[in-house]
Amino acid sequence: MKIALYGNVCNNMFAIAKAVRANSDYDVHLYLPQNTDFHNLPENDDPTLKNNYPHWIHKHKDYNLGSIFIPWKRNIIKELNSYDIVILSSLAVSLAPYIKNPVKLFFVTGGDLTVLPFKEIHRTLLYNKSKINIKPILYQIVQRHGIKKIDHIITQPFYPFKKSIEKLKIPDEKILQSYFPIIFDINRFTFRDNAYNQLDKITQNEISKFKFRIFHPSRIIINNDKHLVDTGQWKQNDLLIRAFASFIQKNDIHDAGLYLINRQYKLDNEILELKKLIKRLKIDDFVIWLEPSNNKGFTRDDLVNIYSLSNVITDDYGAGWFGSICIEGFSCGKPVVSYVDEEAMIQIYPWHPFLSSNTIEGNANFFKKIYFDKDFAEEQGKKGRNWASEFHSQENAGIRYVKEIKKIFSLVKESTK
Repeated sequence: MKIALYGNVCNNMFAIAKAVRANSDYDVHLYLPQNTDFHNLPENDDPTLKNNYPHWIHKHKDYNLGSIFIPWKRNIIKELNSYDIVILSSLAVSLAPYIKNPVKLFFVTGGDLTVLPFKEIHRTLLYNKSKINIKPILYQIVQRHGIKKIDHIITQPFYPFKKSIEKLKIPDEKILQSYFPIIFDINRFTFRDNAYNQLDKITQNEISKFKFRIFHPSRIIINNDKHLVDTGQWKQNDLLIRAFASFIQKNDIHDAGLYLINRQYKLDNEILELKKLIKRLKIDDFVIWLEPSNNKGFTRDDLVNIYSLSNVITDDYGAGWFGSICIEGFSCGKPVVSYVDEEAMIQIYPWHPFLSSNTIEGNANFFKKIYFDKDFAEEQGKKGRNWASEFHSQENAGIRYVKEIKKIFSLVKESTK
């Protein structure tokens, strides 16, 4: 069976390709546009791949998404039409109407279902409600048309996804009931004894300022605009700041630091607002803004070093879902404090190791427990590592993908007879 993947958001497709190839005889290929963003390149996970792709990774200007608007340059369409199954993410879903023979799957990653199909939401989130920019309108048109032509959608039972599916009136029969977890190479995402020596001098200096380190590498979005909440973009990072302040002030702690990443993205004013809150709470001296050499952020390989030197990893306090940061933290054997929707989690996992709370007091107490109880912290780290291995490793998740892909292919082909 030949499988093509296109739309490599945060290297999800790269991980899927590696895992399925390793656990089957399927001929799986990954396609990348020449103008692929920094965070969506395989070498962001594995630096050895820079200028050294294996034969199944294809990157070329002919595979740029914009080529679909130029009929004589639609080489990506010709490529994808030669496969049995095509898995698409992000704006690549807009290719679905042009793909005729393969089974077409939409692998949902977030905004490709909750933002792109809705021009008013996309404009609110990225263009400051400007009515001049045509992109939100264009994205809505092509994304909605693409979703209609998809055979099946791979998603998760979290509120923002369910709400968007309802708004788009996607038929139930298109929604796959099987769970396709994010896949990680836990052999690469693992605790490193020599992590400190692999950091640049500036980051080494910042890391050394505190003995107990809480690392929060998430985007900063504290604005609780209805669109941001409904689409899952709202992260409620201010809750973390208040919880950290409570933790250090009530327990008279002076050797704990909160580490965030100072990077550029569309909502830069959010960082300014968070810094104002930090100042009001008088915890400026305990908050470190790490400066990556690339203004778009650290590579995921760099992040492994920071995870390894941290005592706690924190992420999202908004929608109740989770993403790569949590799994990366677990995979590195660290306690992860975040908020997850238990009702959704119980549908897809028999158990999980999240220290979950969406209150200031709840999170402050988790930090206190990890700080004072070393055995608890160590046990949480082990649980997280075991969970990442059981449900998200290339070996275990890869086997699940192979079984589900085979089932989907047989189902679709049977229905077309």
